[in-house]
Amino acid sequence: MQRRMIGLLACLLAAALAAPGVSASMEAGYRPAEQKLLERQVDQWAQGLSARPGFERIAAAQRTIEPLGPGTHGWIVLFEDQGETVGYMVVHAVREGGFALTEYGLGDAPLYSADLLRQGLARLGLIGDDEDGEGSADVERRYAHPLSAAWRVETDDGVFYLDAKTGEELPADDPFWKEAASEAAACLEERMPGGAQPAGRLMRHAEVPSFDPYARLPWITRQPLAWAETDIAALLGSGIELRLVAERFDGAYLYVLPVVAWHEWDDGTAYIGVDQEGLRFIPQACLEPAAKLYD
Repeated sequence: MQRRMIGLLACLLAAALAAPGVSASMEAGYRPAEQKLLERQVDQWAQGLSARPGFERIAAAQRTIEPLGPGTHGWIVLFEDQGETVGYMVVHAVREGGFALTEYGLGDAPLYSADLLRQGLARLGLIGDDEDGEGSADVERRYAHPLSAAWRVETDDGVFYLDAKTGEELPADDPFWKEAASEAAACLEERMPGGAQPAGRLMRHAEVPSFDPYARLPWITRQPLAWAETDIAALLGSGIELRLVAERFDGAYLYVLPVVAWHEWDDGTAYIGVDQEGLRFIPQACLEPAAKLYD
């Protein structure tokens, strides 16, 4: 199929219109006072993280809060320092009140990076190196789960889903995404309210250097570790390489991610840190039903 190339600037403009900045960050029905509560909660989490190596710039960084998309009751928070993106958070409103920290990370390639979106569109042949081209595109963020986060790009050639962290094309169309997202969203609705509302500071942590997760293939040769019986921090501390493996979209897409960190907050909320275009922390409570852990 010959694809009509789209202009990059038009594409990114569509994304910007779908996700206004901090001044219009709250979804319909939220009042300025509630926006202040969200900002205050983000500040508390940033302060709690800033004591860890690599997170020092988060607390003082300028933040931009943008909605994830209609119906998500969630926001992407980008932290910038001296013109450089240094980290991000994903935050969701909790039905009973307050906010859940759905995930967070470090690096200049945050979730929903415009640069990685551009690279993904280039791989699909939808844009050229010169950013010229004809046609138009509608771009939206879609987030149902940390492992079901995507850009939805609709062009004259059809609808494409690109992974929100890597920019890689996902094997999904609208019906497939709706089915997968509905299943994944249950994790946020059922597990997140009690499992991703960390308090103010980290009590236990572990960090190790990244490694090639494909150097060994334990998900083929071994049984996964039992989540309830595994002390991830202790295993990392002893030098054992852990891999997070998840089959998504009916097994058509495989995530294999090196586990490189562990954060446990003072209320017991635990996050697993993986290396995926930068450091990415995902709640263990949300990973347990969706992924497997191998040593």
